[in-house]
Amino acid sequence: MNVRYNKVKVLSFAITGLTLLAGAPAALAAPDVYTTAWLEGRDLASCLARAKEVATQNGFKDSHETVMDNDKKAASFFATSDSLPLALTVRCRPTEGLISIGVAGNGDNERTFKVYQKLLKDY
Repeated sequence: MNVRYNKVKVLSFAITGLTLLAGAPAALAAPDVYTTAWLEGRDLASCLARAKEVATQNGFKDSHETVMDNDKKAASFFATSDSLPLALTVRCRPTEGLISIGVAGNGDNERTFKVYQKLLKDY
């Protein structure tokens, strides 16, 4: 039984390898995501206001959305860039003093990282 399993496994790898060599279509690029978190003493309202301000200053003017937690003690802010394939998320958890930012982009890792760094600097 074990020998048969190994032969099937080897055959499976061989078929996969031949498929790749035969020119199977390339996989689409995956998005690049940069994220960080830090401790800061902002209350929820000022954290969300700052998130919206920094987002707008950096070209994230589309699809602003704030989602409050059920207990109203934390929230997430979402936005998309008006000109680039980029998305922004800011998480505010003032009871823990935690703020996190994430930027996701598709197609240009260097651009995504530069925007991420600028958002952090401006925040």
